[in-house]
Amino acid sequence: MPELDQATINEYGLLAIKLATNAKTRRQFIKAVKEVDPGRRFPDAEIEDLRDEMEAKREADRQAAQAEASRQRLEAARNNLITSGRYTDEQVKEIEARMEKLGLSDYEAGAILYSAELKPHNASNRPQPPSGGGAWELPKLDGLLEDPIAAARNQAFAEIDRINSARR
Repeated sequence: MPELDQATINEYGLLAIKLATNAKTRRQFIKAVKEVDPGRRFPDAEIEDLRDEMEAKREADRQAAQAEASRQRLEAARNNLITSGRYTDEQVKEIEARMEKLGLSDYEAGAILYSAELKPHNASNRPQPPSGGGAWELPKLDGLLEDPIAAARNQAFAEIDRINSARR
């Protein structure tokens, strides 16, 4: 160690005090002191370090719990698609592939997109558009023009009687 005069030692001492008491530089100063003198103890800094470690552990535990809850929620949503009978395991794998491609994490949204992208199995089951240019024809009921409410009621009762007689 080089020989230092008393003025330089005093100057370094004041600088060390400033570094040790400044909130922004205290940690780095203590770290540097421990490099030179590993046996030196700073109880207040050790307590602060311990608090920081405990807080970091709590944060890691909280993130792990959130990740586990999210995993369980996703697994339940996945199983719901299968157990509801709406999709097979193979279809759910296709849904998951689309979800991954689109960056989705919601199985219901993935299932809706999957269903929307599917082509109908049998296009002949679709309802045919009305023929005749879309013109409506009014039914021919007695008294429709004179009293539409009474005519509609009478027709409704007649249909109910027809349905009831077909059941017997």
